[in-house]
Amino acid sequence: MNKFQEDDLKKIFGTNLKTIREKRGISQAKLAKIVGFDRALIVKAEKGQRVLRLANFLTVAHALNTTPEQLLDGWQKIFEEE
Repeated sequence: MNKFQEDDLKKIFGTNLKTIREKRGISQAKLAKIVGFDRALIVKAEKGQRVLRLANFLTVAHALNTTPEQLLDGWQKIFEEE
């Protein structure tokens, strides 16, 4: 995976995270409190500026009552563009 693909993956994750969080009616601050993170981490993740560690990624998925697959939905497109 090159740098551009990694950036695209972060953006896909961030977009999905924000969409799912908003559909659940959960604010960034509330999600941060639920999972025990600083709100800034949630903000950066949603903007595609931060990668979560695997354990944190799974914690967020669980807190949003979603699957890791839903948080990464669309990742295949990154590799189709090569």
